[in-house]
Amino acid sequence: MTSDGGKAIQQRGAGVAASMALHGAIIGVFLLTSYIISRQPKTGPTEVKFFSPPPPPPPPPPPGGGHHASHPKTKVTPKVEVKKTFVQPKETPKDTKKPEKKQEEEKPDEPEGVEGGVQGGVVGGVVGGVVGGVIGGVLGGTGAPGGYEKVSRPPGRISGEKDPSIPPSMLTMLRGSKGIIMAKIKINERGGVDDVEIIRSTIPILNDVVIRHIKSFWKFEAPMNAGHAVKIEYLQPFTFVFN
Repeated sequence: MTSDGGKAIQQRGAGVAASMALHGAIIGVFLLTSYIISRQPKTGPTEVKFFSPPPPPPPPPPPGGGHHASHPKTKVTPKVEVKKTFVQPKETPKDTKKPEKKQEEEKPDEPEGVEGGVQGGVVGGVVGGVVGGVIGGVLGGTGAPGGYEKVSRPPGRISGEKDPSIPPSMLTMLRGSKGIIMAKIKINERGGVDDVEIIRSTIPILNDVVIRHIKSFWKFEAPMNAGHAVKIEYLQPFTFVFN
């Protein structure tokens, strides 16, 4: 009996040891698995993208204008706006017209000029006249109507002394002096003196004396040119010597 009890105790102890060894192996496997898992690198969750095709285009509008189809159609005339544009020509057109020549061709017949006339003169001018003269002008005339012709010699003087009389009060001041006065004298068609102008003077104190003497006393024959009375102007010198 004692031998059977001892065997039972030995078997029970062997079962307990085997059970403990099995549990220890299980625990060891668990710990080893946990260690291996903890040593693996951590990775984030994998991002998964889904691509969807683009949406289909919208359907075309129904014929007749959709909700406006019930309304009657109105004919609209398009408004056309006309814009005025200017196109610059590449080349400037050449003026081929010759208006002056054309006008000359269309002029009515005019009286022919006379022999000896001046080119560019007017009808009725005098033979030998100058361009720019007036109808009825005289031969050799150069001035406009009312002007004075310049001559080198005047017509004959019919009244008045040549030299003016000097007032006694000036003779004392002028004693021992000498000089010259140049006067421009204008004579009208009747021979009268219209104006006197002093052009040069070395004795200014006598200028007024000379002007008054000519205007007051001088009278000439009527100036004539080609049979016509004219107005003339000329230069008259006066020389003075006082002892």
